[in-house]
Amino acid sequence: MAGCGRLSFDARTDVGADAGDPDGSIDGATSVSIVSPLDGSEVGATVMLTGACDTAQPLALSGAGLAAPPSTPCVAGTYSVLISFTAGDGVKVITVTQQNRDGTTTSVMRSFLRVSTPLVTFRSSAGASIATQGDQVDCTLTVPRPAGVVANDVLIGVIYTDGSTNASLTTAGFTRVALDGGTYAAFYKVAGAAEPAQYAFDVHAGLVGGTCESAAVVGAFANVNLTTPIDAHSTNITTNASSFVALGVTATAPGLLIAAFGANGPSAGLSVPAGMTSDASASAQISWGAARLAWQSIPAGPTGDRTSTIAMQRDGAAALIVLRP
Repeated sequence: MAGCGRLSFDARTDVGADAGDPDGSIDGATSVSIVSPLDGSEVGATVMLTGACDTAQPLALSGAGLAAPPSTPCVAGTYSVLISFTAGDGVKVITVTQQNRDGTTTSVMRSFLRVSTPLVTFRSSAGASIATQGDQVDCTLTVPRPAGVVANDVLIGVIYTDGSTNASLTTAGFTRVALDGGTYAAFYKVAGAAEPAQYAFDVHAGLVGGTCESAAVVGAFANVNLTTPIDAHSTNITTNASSFVALGVTATAPGLLIAAFGANGPSAGLSVPAGMTSDASASAQISWGAARLAWQSIPAGPTGDRTSTIAMQRDGAAALIVLRP
């Protein structure tokens, strides 16, 4: 979140006669720890804090960021407690302390970043490609549903095909953004309660020289504004080049910037733009088709351009899409 500092530590302190006991026995240092959430995680007003502890020894909760509760029991070597943070956004430090019978205490601390509106986050992605079926032969490319998709996630996709003149493709169930042509498209939808196991894109190869060879990626993103999920988007088409520029847009509020790239191959695929994040599941490629999604949290204001490259000169398309929280 723009303007918020981040304090990052996960410290453990043992105090008492046997604080140096390496085995964490009942008469020495306890085995208290914080397992979840991770240090530095972005949270809302409350969060479920979990960890390990010594059975039957209660735990005290404290810290400048804690509103409630002051303590929680240890059951079967673990604890799980819903904690409330103090009012206001910013860094919240939580300390968990456990005292043993001999007076030895162990404390662990972890910091979290409270934000009023949860930031848009990447959940998962999936990609697929299909080889040519012959000149002017149509086919259907299927892309698996990204793992872990839940209702109200927003799905963003990009597809690029090896079609020729009069080529076309379908993106049934999705709404296309500005990047929209006969051999390429970027698109989105809000996930329902029962999404299909895969998404089918019909590819029409077009006239002589065109094939249905193609690649596509679909990504799932959480905490998106469902009323106006797309804050801004751009389009840019490039021919016979080895780099493709997704033109910058202006975000009206902090959000998640999605870069969607497609190209007419090659099998080495499209690079990840500088400063952005992607992974193997957010890329698909074959000899004459390539697709890539990448993402980056951004503040409000101009985003600047993003560039992806390939290993040889081909045609390509690029878009920037801002998801609003």
